[in-house]
Amino acid sequence: MIQTTLYKLCISLSILFTSIVSAQIVTETSLWESKQIDDVYLLKIKSNVDLLEALNDFSTTKDINHAIVQGSGDVLNVVLSNDANTKLKKMKSNINLTSLTGSLTLIDGIRTWDIKGTLSSNNLKAFTGTIKDAKVNDRVELYVYEIDQKVHRTTDNLQTKAVFDFTK
Repeated sequence: MIQTTLYKLCISLSILFTSIVSAQIVTETSLWESKQIDDVYLLKIKSNVDLLEALNDFSTTKDINHAIVQGSGDVLNVVLSNDANTKLKKMKSNINLTSLTGSLTLIDGIRTWDIKGTLSSNNLKAFTGTIKDAKVNDRVELYVYEIDQKVHRTTDNLQTKAVFDFTK
């Protein structure tokens, strides 16, 4: 009898803890909507919103300093740069954001997104580069994986780009 009661109590506690661990928290602002499942956020950027502005607002609201992001969607008024040269590519029409990948880190104490994109136009031309600007046309949906450890990146006199600083 006691064994059966303890068994039922263990099952009940197991179900309770499982539901607490996998709790889903939904948050919505004028720029974005997110659903948190454990340490992963499903992030939907709303139409006619600046992509980078929404990412900055999201990371500030959720107090996230380090993350990896992946996603896709449809964007307008895209400005891409290529790290190999400083030439900018500007596209005004609707562009399919086939793949977005990037990271959020603190660089010299400032939250900084590094967003790379692969885009395709209606005539199936493909473009890749760092997304400097983009407005969400119909949808942009992202997976944001928060990194719960401090990641240090810094710029030094020898490098023009921020790099991981493993001394901290």
